[in-house]
Amino acid sequence: MGSAALAEAIRSINEWGISVGRASGEAAARAEEAAAPVTELFGSLTFNDQVQRARLPKEVYRALRRTITLGEPLDPAVADIIAGKAFDNGLLCSAENAIICDRPVERQVLELLPRYGAYLCNDDEKLRLEASLAPHGRLNTALAGQDATEIARRAGFTVPPDTRVLVARLSRVGREVEPLSIEKLSPVLGLYVEDGWRACCARAIEILHLGGLGHTLVIHSLDPEVIEAFFREKPAFRILVNTVAAMGATGYTTGLAPAMTLGPGAPGGSITSDNITPLHLVNIKRLAYEVRSLTRPTPSPAPGLDEPAAPPAATRCAVPRPAAPPRPVEEARPAEDDRPAAAPLTAEDVARIVAEFLAHHRAGRS
Repeated sequence: MGSAALAEAIRSINEWGISVGRASGEAAARAEEAAAPVTELFGSLTFNDQVQRARLPKEVYRALRRTITLGEPLDPAVADIIAGKAFDNGLLCSAENAIICDRPVERQVLELLPRYGAYLCNDDEKLRLEASLAPHGRLNTALAGQDATEIARRAGFTVPPDTRVLVARLSRVGREVEPLSIEKLSPVLGLYVEDGWRACCARAIEILHLGGLGHTLVIHSLDPEVIEAFFREKPAFRILVNTVAAMGATGYTTGLAPAMTLGPGAPGGSITSDNITPLHLVNIKRLAYEVRSLTRPTPSPAPGLDEPAAPPAATRCAVPRPAAPPRPVEEARPAEDDRPAAAPLTAEDVARIVAEFLAHHRAGRS
């Protein structure tokens, strides 16, 4: 059903849980049901049949009931695409911009679009939409983020009142030749039908070069080789798989860093391809000593560290010394009590040892 309805669903769950307690005929049952959190009874992502019937488009509700009662599979790809584009009326830069459909599944996609609240424009409506939303290939910002029904009204045609997304068939990419192929920042999707996944791949690259280079692409597929090819070949730094692009790129439905500012990298004119998080805003102050010199055999002194007496000869590896000759048997060893007691290490001793080690290390690398 798409993650865009998540917050509304959770609110409905809570409201239903309260109403259960009020509607029960027995006081004991009311107390027991009121005490148990709804999420423990049904899970945090579930809401009852009454809420489903009231809030979901009819076709979606019927498909969901067939899944529950008959075990029919849902169609997550189209559901995710429409949910992503409908979220915040398509204002997110990561929202789906176009559907690129492999020809063998075209009919299935066209059947599913209206189930999830999408309206497929005819040729005349497409021309009206171009003139209103993207005149001469430039976005009419007055329509950015508007409801699909309002965008259609301003373009001069009407759509069902429960329409969430407008869809227009496209065959080319470019501001002048196909104005609706641009980034639209509204609940309007382009629909391309290509013959084979390689043609879909080439079309996706075209669209990214027009608007979105380095940003985000989502693929709905169960073929690992196709997914790998899209990952390797697409000029985008976020390749999402089988999820909602709008929320997957921001980390909500994926393991990416949660962020609403998404870097497109050098291809997109940015210094980073990361999801921008608070870590990118941390300023770190550093104190750096010279470890290798450009003009001298050894690095400059490091004030604040004890100066070594004289650095040993610069060698890459220490040459092993011959073992000392064995001590004569007759030589008397000092008694344990006669040995001088070892003095405890002081802070100055530790600093000297560290300084000597650093000096030897620097000399070995010079």
